[in-house]
Amino acid sequence: LMIRRPPRSTPKPSSAASDVYKRQKNDCPYCQKVCKLFDALEVNYVVYKLNEHFSKKAFYNEFGEGSTFPQVTIGARRIGGSKETVTYLKENGLV
Repeated sequence: LMIRRPPRSTPKPSSAASDVYKRQKNDCPYCQKVCKLFDALEVNYVVYKLNEHFSKKAFYNEFGEGSTFPQVTIGARRIGGSKETVTYLKENGLV
């Protein structure tokens, strides 16, 4: 996997070294499920939170108007939401 540089509107935490980035909002059950799955698989990932690390406008600029949470990227590749993330992990033999 290649390191994905976060967009300028999303500052990368200085202590994080990861290829997997997840944008989420608080109190999102799908976001929490993806975090639990990544934790179970021991995936090193970075979480960016709405209104803490990015704005809704920046989110829509990057992922498109109407995009839902979470949005997962691996390297430079956009994986998508929770359903797409599980599909990707299954297709790549990680689940």
